[in-house]
Amino acid sequence: MFQITFLDLFIRTYHKIGIRTLDQNYGFPESHLPGRMVEEIKAIYKVDTWPDFFAKVQFGKVFSKESFTGMLRDAVAKSRDRRYHIPARPSDMNRLRLLRRELERARAEAVARKSRDI
Repeated sequence: MFQITFLDLFIRTYHKIGIRTLDQNYGFPESHLPGRMVEEIKAIYKVDTWPDFFAKVQFGKVFSKESFTGMLRDAVAKSRDRRYHIPARPSDMNRLRLLRRELERARAEAVARKSRDI
């Protein structure tokens, strides 16, 4: 999202005023660009849904739940077929559940300690 946003802002700015402006500014951006980029980054941090993500990366296709789920399933199948990952065994899943519980307990203890310290 950052790269697309950066390039889009760069192109919109320098398409209008010309790339030679960068040479005239010794490579420094136009004065409004850093502030505008900060605002864009804040907007990126607020993205919390797939539709918002696809809009931010300017992906023109609109997905239904079914087509999006299908795309994700196809991606996982392709990853498996290319051996990018190995499906977890049931024993691994039990180990992961134990680790997850330990992590949740440690987080809860940290929150409790922090609230006591305040």
